[in-house]
Amino acid sequence: MLREIAIEEEMPGDFQTTFRLRVDGNLIAEKMTELETQFLVSEMLERIPSLRVAASDDAEQPLER
Repeated sequence: MLREIAIEEEMPGDFQTTFRLRVDGNLIAEKMTELETQFLVSEMLERIPSLRVAASDDAEQPLER
């Protein structure tokens, strides 16, 4: 069960830095760009069943005015 996703800057303070990605304390990727990091995290979150159900429930709700 996934408990924690941590995104760390490789070189803090550098706006063009790359990132490290840890899942439950285990390093799974490093030297990733911001876009690569966002993509990988979104892919992981899409695979969590409870989040998929919540997202589909929200999509079915009509917008309130």
